Amino acid sequence: MNKKMILKIAILSCCLVTASQNAIAGNIPAIAYTFKNVALSTIELMTTIPSLFVMLAILLNGFLAKRMNHKTSLLIGLLICGIGGIIPYFIKEVYIMLISRAIFGFGVGMINSNLLIMIVSLFDGKERSQMIGLQGSIGGLGSFLTTYVAGMLLAYGWHVSFLVYVIAFLIFFFVLKYVPNAKDSQNSKEVQQEVNYKRIIFYSILSFMSVNFATFFVIKGSSLITINHYGSVRDGSTVIMLISIGSLLAGAMYGTIYNRLKDHSLILFYIICAVSFILAGCIHNLWIVYISAFLLGYGYMAFVPFLQEKVAIYGSVGTTALLILQSLGSFITPYYGVLLNHFTSSLNSQFIITGILYIILILIFGISKRVIKK
Repeated sequence: MNKKMILKIAILSCCLVTASQNAIAGNIPAIAYTFKNVALSTIELMTTIPSLFVMLAILLNGFLAKRMNHKTSLLIGLLICGIGGIIPYFIKEVYIMLISRAIFGFGVGMINSNLLIMIVSLFDGKERSQMIGLQGSIGGLGSFLTTYVAGMLLAYGWHVSFLVYVIAFLIFFFVLKYVPNAKDSQNSKEVQQEVNYKRIIFYSILSFMSVNFATFFVIKGSSLITINHYGSVRDGSTVIMLISIGSLLAGAMYGTIYNRLKDHSLILFYIICAVSFILAGCIHNLWIVYISAFLLGYGYMAFVPFLQEKVAIYGSVGTTALLILQSLGSFITPYYGVLLNHFTSSLNSQFIITGILYIILILIFGISKRVIKK
């Protein structure tokens, strides 16, 4: 195996850690049973509190970037994830566990903030597009694998499943040995090019809206099935699985599609998302929802790397803005649902409206492209 391939594997292996955030979500009932005197809402914070600290780490990334290179930040992020991840195995105290989950989230944020910049620094052209796309694929695979392993370890006690985060230490040594500093890359000058704030703001806002709409399917897909009585909650779990499968395929194909279609690829990805929502909203059939879920996963994990690549060339300024708005878009999705309820209480109609909004995003992108073009 040549050095370039090992470098790619080392870089992408970081996605296994960032995607493992919800690996212990299945532990919640067991943890709640152990700590019967603690409110369930407090226990459930173990799955949500990392997201808050991911955003905090992203916000602080600009400050940290002035004091250490991106590889160092990446390595520190991996160590923080490993330490924060396994603390509950040793200390079975709710509030210590919550703090450890916050620490883990901060580590994930550090990795997310620097991984994209590392890819832009170390790769260019088709390789860069492929690597950015593969982040999503490896992330989906990592989410599946870590959740599966954590579930297997759960048989030995809920605290044992936290050992799944030992993987962060293994990847730390892998990255330490095989990944060079970003500043040593022949492409590092590209990262340091003059910042185009107009471009960053445009693509960050586009990311905010795109992710917000896509997450609506993730949250409401199961409800769409049960409300219309053509499936059960278990079928809703299949919807999530199919979204993941679509994401895996999209990540693997993103580089090829982008290199052929360039900016027009975003239009294709938005069309796929629009079709997925409109199909699910118009046709009351379980298999149609399954197909729509797959399409949504594909379109979602295709437009995310596209938007990331557009701002990553501006270094931490671009990635910080985009990642924050991307996270915020996902976080406030329930409020998007509340907003839609003011117009219609029909979930099917809400899906159709969201599909139409993706079409509007295509128009916005087409009209605005000239304005934000360098």
